[in-house]
Amino acid sequence: GDGARGDGDITGWMNRGLHWTNLEETENSWSIRILADGDFLTSPLTVDVTPRRLTRFQIAPNETLFVDGQPQQVDENGLLTVHGVQLEIGVPVLLQVSRFSEIDVVLAQTIDRQEEVLQAQLASPYPSDGLWRHEDFALAAYGLNEQTTTADDELIAMATNGLYQASIDDDWFHWHAYLQERIYFLYSSQSDFFPGRMGVQAEDAILGMLWDWASPLCDIDMASPDAIHWYWGSENHHAQAWVGFWGAAQIFKDHPDYQNRTYADGSTPAQMAAAFDEYFKLYALEHASKGLVVEVASPTYAKYILNTWYNLADFAEDPVLKERMGMLLDLYWADCAIEQIDGVRGGSRHRCYPGTYSIERSAAEGSAWFHFGVGRANSKHPGNISAATTFWRPSRAVVGLALDAKGRGNYEYVSRRPGIKDPSPPASPPALAGGTYTAMDGDGGHLLRYTWCTPDFVMGMSQVDLLTRDDWSNISSQNHWNGVVFGDHPTARIFTQPDEPPVGSVYNAEWGVQKKGVQILQRLEESNAHGQRVWFDASLVRTELSGWVFAEAPGAYAAVRVVSGGSNWQTDSNFPAKGEWLVLADEFSPVIIEVASTNDFSDLAAFQSDVMDNALAATASRVDYTSSFHGTTLTLFSDQSALPQVDGIPLDFSPVKAYDSPYIHGDFGSGTMIVEYDGNRTVLGMAPFADDADTIAHWDFETTLPTVHPASTNSIQVIADGQFGGAVRCNFEAG
Repeated sequence: GDGARGDGDITGWMNRGLHWTNLEETENSWSIRILADGDFLTSPLTVDVTPRRLTRFQIAPNETLFVDGQPQQVDENGLLTVHGVQLEIGVPVLLQVSRFSEIDVVLAQTIDRQEEVLQAQLASPYPSDGLWRHEDFALAAYGLNEQTTTADDELIAMATNGLYQASIDDDWFHWHAYLQERIYFLYSSQSDFFPGRMGVQAEDAILGMLWDWASPLCDIDMASPDAIHWYWGSENHHAQAWVGFWGAAQIFKDHPDYQNRTYADGSTPAQMAAAFDEYFKLYALEHASKGLVVEVASPTYAKYILNTWYNLADFAEDPVLKERMGMLLDLYWADCAIEQIDGVRGGSRHRCYPGTYSIERSAAEGSAWFHFGVGRANSKHPGNISAATTFWRPSRAVVGLALDAKGRGNYEYVSRRPGIKDPSPPASPPALAGGTYTAMDGDGGHLLRYTWCTPDFVMGMSQVDLLTRDDWSNISSQNHWNGVVFGDHPTARIFTQPDEPPVGSVYNAEWGVQKKGVQILQRLEESNAHGQRVWFDASLVRTELSGWVFAEAPGAYAAVRVVSGGSNWQTDSNFPAKGEWLVLADEFSPVIIEVASTNDFSDLAAFQSDVMDNALAATASRVDYTSSFHGTTLTLFSDQSALPQVDGIPLDFSPVKAYDSPYIHGDFGSGTMIVEYDGNRTVLGMAPFADDADTIAHWDFETTLPTVHPASTNSIQVIADGQFGGAVRCNFEAG
């Protein structure tokens, strides 16, 4: 009724069939689990919920609270009514009310997550032996200020018991130098953070190992600006070694026992430290403005690169370097956040090895958990130990993106990524034992990463130009993973992958084209790969109809078509219960994959009918497939005679934007990127604003610009920038 005494039904019930349990109340939160149950109810039903008889969680009139993460204002009487809570019969629903947003809570709980892993590391060190075991134990012990004497003894022992020497003999100490530097920066007697937790003898042991390693190997020409696109070994090996050289120089330049020594090349620690500061300032700018990393979304190697970047952000004394590395980390995590669903990163991957890394894991999942509370929880892997001990925090915009996979909606994310070698590189840096150098083309091109993101699935591909294997760097073309991950299940996915070789990896294995939730892929004949397969996770419910394999995930339908030659099912002998391979009889046959949310179709039969009605034309030289649902026609020239097309237009591998999505955008090479989510806006400004080539630094105000004091108008002014919004220019003046 309308509330009047004479209006409404004569009989009725209050809260009939509704049950609530698990009521929890603190000073800052209130939560309850609601269940609708009864034969007389019809799903779905909608209820309004008003918290009553509150004891600890006191609400003020007109206060803004957060209901399941969304802001809602209390009325003038101090009552909060949550309208329109939807219930399904027999399915409990958790309703949470908090004084803080989910973003605030996740950021505030970072230290708790970090300490949880440090406690676990202290109780049961991982790995069980080797340098990593002692380094990770020391970071946990000193971090918690427990068992510090044991940590001292282990660090002292590893310098003399053969572990350190073995790493030197194997040219492997770069995996450890930056971790030992993290221990020193945080806990030595010279620390700005927790001085003295580390014993003097342990401190001396680390100093001795670092000098013994760096002094004969590190050459100041390694930090030349001309060497910025040269990678030693691989991208992650390079980051570990060069950050190790950077950190050692920073330590030695300030230490009375080392600051007057010289490296083998004649440089002083102060000179070396300054050179590597400048190197990494340029490194941060180049990476941020030109596609981030080569080893994109690698489940194996992403964590090692991040591990080193935290050192630069946490310990750099140079304010520009510190700011740039913080911004680079924020952009990296934004790049991950908009492609992740339930803590699993979707989109294409490079250097994604067959087996567990392909069928179960995703990039940076262990480190992500520390920042966002999603991903692989409680990882003690040494590749995540910097995230477990860092002071760096992501911006609110990035946290919001990571937490709101459902609310981000449907969107495409197109980005340029580095991959090809420089055909005319500058002189290589001085030789370093244990690896060779690869010169990357700083201007990129030829590789366009495309991701279609939805609340129910994330689908992606690295679209590559028709180049030879030798044109690509191995760290880019190795073991590409193209396919789709589904939400509401940790391993639900479909992807293509050639046969696993008996030794080594595959390179430049496939190409293709994607638009929204549809893609066509094909094995490249030029590759060293053999065979072609499509993986279907065991959680997917499969049916086959008219040459198509249909699969149903918790929130999505998928269709896979081998265009020619047929296929058969094979179990993976290493993972017999994890899923099955659809193996192509003709390894060079194109494969079509189309995916849509279950919400977009009445049922699976409707999706099947829609897909089978789509136009598909295949000849010996080309495949044309039109998706009526996604509204696009894709063309792949299967004779590899021309670039793929989307709606008749060839792919453009060098668009203006380096990152193009509703949440991350910025021009290639501009140095200024925007990350935004739900009113939280972060300007990552690493290069001059468009109007002022003399700008050397700027600050991030996230959502609002500060008020300029009237007396400062001669030196400070608000400037307009049509692409990036408002900014403040501060002129440097004498005095």
